[in-house]
Amino acid sequence: METDTAPRLVREHSIDHAIGQHKGYFFTPGAMRFFRSRIAQSCFQADGSPRIYFATSEQFDERSGRFGTVRVLNTATGSIDQVGAFQEHANIRAAGRAAKRAAMRDAAEGS
Repeated sequence: METDTAPRLVREHSIDHAIGQHKGYFFTPGAMRFFRSRIAQSCFQADGSPRIYFATSEQFDERSGRFGTVRVLNTATGSIDQVGAFQEHANIRAAGRAAKRAAMRDAAEGS
């Protein structure tokens, strides 16, 4: 019996795709202001995966630097978790590239 081993595609969506899939507080204006968060405009999802990867940047206060974090929204559970360390990336662009790589790993694993 043969199995289909073709890799799944990773699709780039507007961040509105992720926001529309989440019913919690994470994307609310109040939460964004409180955490001084910004969200990258693109998110990434492997075909058939419930996970949507995206990048954020946060700043502790006006004297602090702003660094990027990769996050994943699991549409099956509604949870949002970070991938890797908090503020691991130098900026939101670097975190966005890492989010795409995470989605590509997801596609390769086929889970």
